[in-house]
Amino acid sequence: MKRTAYVVLVLFLHVDLASASSAVSHMNCVRSVVSVDARHAQVLWDLYVPPGVIKIVLDGAGSFPVAIPPEQLWRVRTGGAQFHGNTLELAATGERRVQLVMDVHRNRTVPDRMYAPFFQFSDGTIAVLSTNFLVSKSSLVSLCVRYRAAPHDYVIGDGHAEQRVLSPPDSFRGYVAFGTPVIAKSGGLMVVVDRASPPWLRQTVVQSLQRIAQFYSARLGLATLPTVFIFSRNDDEAHNAVHGDTLPGSISLQFSGNEWRQPGPPAVEQAIGVAAHEFFHVWNGGSRADADSPETLLALEGGAEFARIAALSHLHNQGEQIVLDGVSRALNRCIAELPNHIPVASVLAVRPGSGPYDCGMPFMLAVTSAAGHMGREPISAFFAAWRRVLSSPSDLPYRWQTLLPANAPTRLREDFEHAIAQPDAFLTTLGAVLHSEGYALVPERNLSPDARWMLGARLMASLMAADCNGGISFWTRRPTGFELSKPLPQCGSLRPGAMLTAILGERPWVDPITLSHRVHETCAAQHHVTVKYVGDPAPARVDCAHGVPILSGPVRIDITPKDLGRE
Repeated sequence: MKRTAYVVLVLFLHVDLASASSAVSHMNCVRSVVSVDARHAQVLWDLYVPPGVIKIVLDGAGSFPVAIPPEQLWRVRTGGAQFHGNTLELAATGERRVQLVMDVHRNRTVPDRMYAPFFQFSDGTIAVLSTNFLVSKSSLVSLCVRYRAAPHDYVIGDGHAEQRVLSPPDSFRGYVAFGTPVIAKSGGLMVVVDRASPPWLRQTVVQSLQRIAQFYSARLGLATLPTVFIFSRNDDEAHNAVHGDTLPGSISLQFSGNEWRQPGPPAVEQAIGVAAHEFFHVWNGGSRADADSPETLLALEGGAEFARIAALSHLHNQGEQIVLDGVSRALNRCIAELPNHIPVASVLAVRPGSGPYDCGMPFMLAVTSAAGHMGREPISAFFAAWRRVLSSPSDLPYRWQTLLPANAPTRLREDFEHAIAQPDAFLTTLGAVLHSEGYALVPERNLSPDARWMLGARLMASLMAADCNGGISFWTRRPTGFELSKPLPQCGSLRPGAMLTAILGERPWVDPITLSHRVHETCAAQHHVTVKYVGDPAPARVDCAHGVPILSGPVRIDITPKDLGRE
């Protein structure tokens, strides 16, 4: 059976210098000690409960939601207690020790914008999320949490690596690791590395983050450098992907799949890019748990994506057109991924997916350029807008409206509201704003294979929405076709689980724009089209009485000559 690699990079941030003391502040609390049993892959949580305490209410899915409820995560080993929801109910006895056990032998896949309760490193190191040990605001008792290392091991978190006990401040929200990884310091960064992680990944991230930190600090002000944790996992569930999460005290970046074993150009670029994205959240507050409204997602995730390509441009000594090319690709993905006649704001509110990143990046270009009237200078305009926000009191979490100055014209604000709140308005309205700031949206004439597949998937989505009462659920499987989900309860004629390879006898990824005209006309005239499935020699009929729109081609954002744009 094929074995793949699962690599996770966690950056532990120590941002609040005033709370750097490791002493727990309050005295009237339940003493709580967290340790690990590496041999049995378990986290042990010992609670020393004083007399009179009969229940402890954990935060659960509160301010920083853990993906798994406490009652499913922990089992009671000793002490006569049991979970009911988030509440640990205790026997009414005198002072005693209650021990809870968490099984961590297998990493968990968690939903987007949720936090994994732990990570298991391949060298035996275990990282556990500190928010597992938060009590709810309704709890009548508090917890004094200390993390204790096994003999000859380290316990690492909140910018510290200790061989005995780690006592972070109450405000700490992040991961704490237990084990014997490699710990090194370089250029102000503490780097903690799983012994099985690819050396190139450690070297690339460390060297790049030092330069990225300097790049961001020079434009936004200083921030405390993080501690970097790099670790690997080998199993059969790993897929070639990268995923990042940010908490106030840590950033986790998950690199999964064999492509990370060797330092090929795409892997290096993606490793640096995802680190730059998450690192920008140190400044723009992307670690807040309440940062989930459409207005906030566009600013925080779109801002981090723009910062990512700006940082990569800086590292590679490239010009601003490279940044605009990256924004153009994001804009085209955004338009291709938007459901027909559904506003951007509605998509972000219900199922964000990649929308905050792909739609947020061009939106940030337009907002920050207009904020300072700095068209034709995308990088300078972006950091100037964020620097202004960070240097003055602002309500948190940041929203895209925060980036506009108080004296911004009402019409400009209305244009941005219109772009995200109205169906099919994002591209045209954003294009008009960009044009006024010295940019042009130029149609791309020669489509790359990636662009053809992207548009082919857009056509597939439109056809599926017409047949499935607006529902869309399939996977792009290059080079074969589109694999439909199973089951498809809303669909009238598409075949659940089938691999679709042709529409009206043509492969959708060859000439998707021309094909979309044919599909549009055929649906209008006949209310159905024919499709081809793998393994089925005869064409099948798919209903499309509600119509399928004609695709628009991708665009490229260029800087216009000064005599053609606004001065």
